[in-house]
Amino acid sequence: MLRDYLLCLAMILLQVAYAVMNIISKLAMESGMKPLILLAYSQIFSVTVITAVAFFKERW
Repeated sequence: MLRDYLLCLAMILLQVAYAVMNIISKLAMESGMKPLILLAYSQIFSVTVITAVAFFKERW
């Protein structure tokens, strides 16, 4: 049953992640963070998450 809704759940989670990133970006920019620093932080976070997912996916 859950397998039938897995793609729909993944799309919803992705949209929630985009919304959270938008809110965090807006709050950071309004508080005075430079756009290049925000970009660097988001890239570092993305690389960390993707590396962790790849590591655990290959491990199991």
